Amino acid sequence: MLDERLQDLTQEVSGLIPTKNNRGFMMTELSQTSKEYIAFAKDCAHVLDIGCAYGISVLPVLDYLKPRVHVVDLCAAHIDVLRAKIGVEQLPYFSAEIAEFPVHTQFRANTFDAIHISHVLHFIRGEHFTYALSECFKWLKPDGRLFLTMSSLYFPYFIDFIPTYEERKRQGYLFAGEIEDMRIYVPNHLPDVIKANQPKYLHVFTKEDLEGKLFDAGFEIDQSDYFTLEDAPYLKYVNDSRACIGIIARKPVL
Repeated sequence: MLDERLQDLTQEVSGLIPTKNNRGFMMTELSQTSKEYIAFAKDCAHVLDIGCAYGISVLPVLDYLKPRVHVVDLCAAHIDVLRAKIGVEQLPYFSAEIAEFPVHTQFRANTFDAIHISHVLHFIRGEHFTYALSECFKWLKPDGRLFLTMSSLYFPYFIDFIPTYEERKRQGYLFAGEIEDMRIYVPNHLPDVIKANQPKYLHVFTKEDLEGKLFDAGFEIDQSDYFTLEDAPYLKYVNDSRACIGIIARKPVL
């Protein structure tokens, strides 16, 4: 159930709150990976939430009144909405910046106990993807966790893209899932509000390929699963049990 502090945000389509920068939607239902992040954060000192949107995964962590929570988002309007939802007693634990991850985000090594990145990595081009994961690895403390979710190759939109992905893999592409104009795959019967708020570029993976990128960056995988979108009925027009990927990765203690 959507946090009561966010109930006033407009759901023009059930389960989806449009972002203000045409990068899709904030889901009203937390993924299991995000729930695991919130539970883990309870015992952390410092956490980072990248692409926080209106703060569905931020507010529950601030409720602990313990971890310092730093958020990063491209859109100042998202941060403004989130800041207005934060209680006075929570403000000392909250900090924010408007920046593009990973090219304009800089933190010291070994800063965070946990990093949460929900539905952001699929906007990052191949030329920056390896760098994004390596930066997360650097920013985490030893034994810190990376909690990430993103759209997979098997998201319902992309059934016609799968042969292209597979052929690119055969040809040795490092990033076979780059879709330059995802809007050509968006089904015509979807509501106009969904079509209007879709990004053009998207970068998708299979679970196994994403795991490989994380291994290459130095991470160990604690948990990795496909999952479906339980609270967005307009997206559930075919079997989408593999629509998204949720991974919890760990920076090993050397």
